[in-house]
Amino acid sequence: MKRCLVCASQLSEESRFCSRCGHSARSASLVPTLSLDEDARLGSDGLQRTPRTEGEGAATPLNLAPGTVLLERYRVLSILGRGGMGLVYRADDLKLGQPVALKFLPPSLARDPEYRERFLAEVRNARQVSHPNVCRVYDVAEANGHYFLSMEYVDGEDLSTLLARIGRLPPAKALEIAHELCAGLAAAHARQFVHRDLKPANIMIDGRGHARITDFGLAVAPEEARPGELAGTPSYMAPELFEGKPATVQSDIYALGVVLYELYTGKHPWDRRPATDSKRRESGRPPSSPSFHTPEIDSAVDRIILRCLEIDPTARPSSALQVGAALPGGNPLAMAIAAGETPSPEMVAAAGEEGGLSPTKAWTWLLATALSLAVAMFLAQHGLLVNLVPAKEPAVLFERVREIASSLGYNEVADSTFWYDSDSAYYPYSSELPAPDRYRSLARTTRSPQQFWYRQSPHALETTHDPFSVSGTDPSLFYSGEVEVGMDSAGRLIYYAAIAPQKEVLAEKAGAIDWSPLFKAAGLDYAQSQAKPAQWLPDVPADQNYFWEVQSNGNRVQVAGASYHDRIVFLQVFAPWTKPTRVNPVESPLTSRIGFGFFVACALTVVVLCVVFARRNLKQGRGDFRGAVRAAIAFFLAQFGAAILAAHYGTSPLWIWTFSNVELGLAACTALLFGAFYLALEPYIRRTWPEILISWNRLLAGGWRNPLVGRDFLIGVCIGVIATILLFIHVALPYWFPVANITALGIAESSLGPVSRYLSSVFGVSAALMNAMGTLAILFITAHFTRRKWVAVSITGLFLVVINLTGENLPVELPFVVAFAALMIFCLLRFGLLPLAVAWVSVEIVAGPLSTDLSRWYAWRGLFSVILLLAIALYGFRLAIAGKPAFGAAFEP
Repeated sequence: MKRCLVCASQLSEESRFCSRCGHSARSASLVPTLSLDEDARLGSDGLQRTPRTEGEGAATPLNLAPGTVLLERYRVLSILGRGGMGLVYRADDLKLGQPVALKFLPPSLARDPEYRERFLAEVRNARQVSHPNVCRVYDVAEANGHYFLSMEYVDGEDLSTLLARIGRLPPAKALEIAHELCAGLAAAHARQFVHRDLKPANIMIDGRGHARITDFGLAVAPEEARPGELAGTPSYMAPELFEGKPATVQSDIYALGVVLYELYTGKHPWDRRPATDSKRRESGRPPSSPSFHTPEIDSAVDRIILRCLEIDPTARPSSALQVGAALPGGNPLAMAIAAGETPSPEMVAAAGEEGGLSPTKAWTWLLATALSLAVAMFLAQHGLLVNLVPAKEPAVLFERVREIASSLGYNEVADSTFWYDSDSAYYPYSSELPAPDRYRSLARTTRSPQQFWYRQSPHALETTHDPFSVSGTDPSLFYSGEVEVGMDSAGRLIYYAAIAPQKEVLAEKAGAIDWSPLFKAAGLDYAQSQAKPAQWLPDVPADQNYFWEVQSNGNRVQVAGASYHDRIVFLQVFAPWTKPTRVNPVESPLTSRIGFGFFVACALTVVVLCVVFARRNLKQGRGDFRGAVRAAIAFFLAQFGAAILAAHYGTSPLWIWTFSNVELGLAACTALLFGAFYLALEPYIRRTWPEILISWNRLLAGGWRNPLVGRDFLIGVCIGVIATILLFIHVALPYWFPVANITALGIAESSLGPVSRYLSSVFGVSAALMNAMGTLAILFITAHFTRRKWVAVSITGLFLVVINLTGENLPVELPFVVAFAALMIFCLLRFGLLPLAVAWVSVEIVAGPLSTDLSRWYAWRGLFSVILLLAIALYGFRLAIAGKPAFGAAFEP
């Protein structure tokens, strides 16, 4: 039977040219074949010897007889055909005892250095692509000027021959082959190669009916494709290539579309004759629908083939994996894993659909987010300590404490600042009070547990350790003239401490000390006080101690004071819950301490294991190093930005040096740890649960406008707000119901401090990314060692439950914390790592000072948090609908 030596198509005996590829239809029988009795003309390597002129390469037509042995290793069995770059023989590898295919570079091309380089490039390129649907290439060799490569022998026929013989494939088989072609082409693209010559003649169908992509002789990296270079078979080349544009992944997608069209219909989308093909390119006429030729074709197949054949490259699918995913039953990642392959990060990012939501679903998520934020604000108003106590503006309190310090003779102020805090001793005291009065009485209590603190100094207040923001202990009261004043949130004085001059000339005794102004500032009547023996050691140097009991609103209040040289240096008003912290520091409930200890033990174990796994992955070169670097840099910038905003700046070079070293070191350390977590986990997750990483990898690849990324931002915000509600509910219950042992929830003091510190807390929510990575680490490590997914999910859930328990009232608190843990794990397993990270960040943002009472001075901060989350949700909403009208067809004409 006569066949074309280029594309192996069947030809009639009278054909002069191949109707498929247009090459001369010379029969292989016209080429003389060496027989076994002509060994005298063969060299020891089995190749025919002919004289060569000086400077000439191997120009002798190559024709190997069956039985010829090359390089004492390959025994030629038969000729298989001719590819775009040379003859292909079937042979036996005598050393390994396996059948192979030998592809020879034609002698006429061997003299051309460019063709020789392309031939070698085919080996280099193909060896980097290891996939069941790509024909493996083993090695390249030369014998007497003839270059050949050895590759996997596929015991079947090429797709071109098969289609010429049977017309088209049945839909079920065509779908199977289509998926395999998408997976094989995606594997090549993942290795940064564009095939440039994808066509049926370069696709083998093996004896088991599976597809293998062959002939990487024209493959190049996208950045190496030269504009204006025409390479490939014209009938399968994308229109933009004829305009001089370089080959890209989209031009391969076009060729894939042509192949799929032929696969399902047995016909080429256009007449392959050059003149007609040129007219088609000029007119831009789209091809007829595949279903026109094959009515039973699935509509999804019909749509994706036509998308692949779009004239505009940007209108085509962005990857072969997207083509495979759009086909019925498409899951290229599952196919790669089933074949024993680990999909690359690029393959994972390209997997799955675009990920957009219908306007109805997008509106559902957006409205659920807005409603959840309203519920969170309502619960926060009744469950946050800051919303239950009086709240004077910090500017008013700031001026008041400055007046108190000035009235006592401390007027030299070189530096000053303020911050908020809550009295930790209040919580165990409050848990014993009956509800709901436990919450409702806070508005009228004589001492508010929410506190305002102020410090001033005649020198710069230079802090010594992270977070480099002034507190009651950093820096410690030391220099003469330094003052620390505390007030409760209602503006009542609760604390005063000052450092008297270290050395001064003693004056005559000035008489009795007037304590009444300070008592008045504390809301007490000094005239109603009764002196008692001193019971409290002051916090600053003093030579005289005092102690009083005062009746106030039916309550007995204790006050301690101290003086030095008849100058007031200390006063403290004790609340009913005040305890001496220097003797017995206030501790959290036992359950909370156990939970934190459990967290520390798990965290250290995870860190050690992740460092080990990260080192192994780096040595083996299988980690997503680029993605890890990008994630670590973003994490570093956010953490260092938070540190810059949180710091109270000193002026000395020593302070600047210390701050720079400590904060840069901490930010770099945590970023490196985050990157190590990612390097350790990502390859294994990509190998076992790659769907978790699709949107995350798209984001790291720069896909900020990808619909799937938008969808996951929208879903992540909604889940994060709902998760926060679960943590808020049990805290707010005592406002309405007699629930025992649960106390109002405090918030981070930075949320109420100076504006810069509040902005620092906003940047600081990036630390919640560690929570997401830690959740993933616990899940993976337990799954890795237990080999049971349900066990891993259970242990991860237990971990989240234990670290989030406060232990105040387990029967009431436990159901909500379990629901919180279940929601977070569901988010990870159902939607992936990116929405989980967004959810954790949202939890931290919502944990700010939310309030429905807009008259409170800090209400704008809570509104900012709400607006920030709504902005993220709206951003995700806009991307998720992927350009569709926001209201669907409701307002369309």
